Amino acid sequence: MPTSNPRIGPLTYGGSLSLAVRHRTVFLLLLFAGTLLRLFFVAYVPGTQYPDTVWYVQLGTNWLQHGVYGGEENGVLVPSYTRLPGYPLFLAATFAAFGTQHYLPVLLIQTLVDLTTCLIIALTALEMFGEGGMLAAFAIAALCPFTANYVAVALPETLSIFFTALTLWSAVKGLAAVRQGSSATPGWWVLCGLGIAAATLLRPDGGILLIALWAYLFLQLTWTSVPSMKTLRAGAVTTLLVVTALTPWTLRNWALFGEFQPIAPRYCNDIGEYVPIGFIRWFKTWPVEFADLYDIYWRVSSDPQDKGQPVEVASIPPRAFDDPSEKKRVLQLFKEVNAAGFLTPEMDARFGEIAQERIDRDPLRYYLWLPFLRVMDMWLRPRTEELGQEGRWHIAQHWWHLQPLDQALFSLFYALLNLLLLLTALLGMVNFRGAPGAGLLIGFVLIRSAFLATMENPEPRYVLECYPAILVFAGAQLYALWKPRVPYGGRQTP
Repeated sequence: MPTSNPRIGPLTYGGSLSLAVRHRTVFLLLLFAGTLLRLFFVAYVPGTQYPDTVWYVQLGTNWLQHGVYGGEENGVLVPSYTRLPGYPLFLAATFAAFGTQHYLPVLLIQTLVDLTTCLIIALTALEMFGEGGMLAAFAIAALCPFTANYVAVALPETLSIFFTALTLWSAVKGLAAVRQGSSATPGWWVLCGLGIAAATLLRPDGGILLIALWAYLFLQLTWTSVPSMKTLRAGAVTTLLVVTALTPWTLRNWALFGEFQPIAPRYCNDIGEYVPIGFIRWFKTWPVEFADLYDIYWRVSSDPQDKGQPVEVASIPPRAFDDPSEKKRVLQLFKEVNAAGFLTPEMDARFGEIAQERIDRDPLRYYLWLPFLRVMDMWLRPRTEELGQEGRWHIAQHWWHLQPLDQALFSLFYALLNLLLLLTALLGMVNFRGAPGAGLLIGFVLIRSAFLATMENPEPRYVLECYPAILVFAGAQLYALWKPRVPYGGRQTP
């Protein structure tokens, strides 16, 4: 397996699509198979009734029909800033064209967007690894069920993945243009900035792309001979575009609410809405598994007008307590929460006291081990949460208790498939870390994973934005395994 050179295909710098032309039948078959896979998910597992989806639809519909970006309270439309406007704008535009509450056009457009993402991933692999890596990356991306199934879910993930892929591709092209002194350099950075801006308007964590780019450009300035002015210009152009895109939203929030809110609040709360920081901090002292959100976190509400669901105390795992006395206090608190139907500030304060005691007792658990385990859960789960499968990952908890059996076996298959993809990508990152732009893609995955470690809710969909990078490196490694002695014909790059 070649490791001395980053490129693995017989291709000069910049590349061509000669392999795609020679193997156009293969490309068309892969495109057809990828389309069928996505249409299958649209037909059989559409996700249009999730709480987040309902809220996005309300925001988009009210914006379209009444000019108010917000929701209804006591029969009155009230402005909101709990969600960024990117996905509601997409829904509003689709509803305007095809009719309000018509979800099929939304899902079909997301299907087209995701297929385009596959092509962008292939182009990124072409720039970094040559024609062979492009073909392999397109094959894996087109047939990847973990991203494909989200076209059937009315959530921002598909669009967010697209703009992440667009950002990474344009950044890789921009870096190559800087090294070569190409006159097309500014255009790539404009496209990169627009991609980051769009990703950030869809999800607040889209800004991690800008942080990863800054970090990579800083390393370019420090450790390489890349022209410094062009590197600084790249950072300035992308940053300016992101700031410009967020300015209208920021000014709107300042004018309406008197708050500086350039993205969305950390806990998706509206102005004046009580945030149960004590309970959230207590919850963060023990969960490592996605099902804990269903069992505990999402059942508890702090709003007397929108009461939560009763928490079954038997569902609280032993790792939530350090001793019998603490268990007694926690169970008593949940009895009170269940009786009231919501979490009062007084109850929240008591949860906060228990949280602080647990943190003081074992700070490494809170600040290191649990965040690491939560990130591992996000990466290694079977990814069946949108397929109507049992929410618990039985094999990880009780391998001898596979219930229901068919779902557990399907989860095992999905988990192994996901693990195979990640291991292939990891091997590709190690073997081809010197490829043009590889540091940017790897850095983005690491920085985003580090950010996710700070969150208390380990939702597997939060790592999907990393999958464009994962699929690029998996494609490179797959092609290297398929043709381990392909001669290197590209130009050396710093």
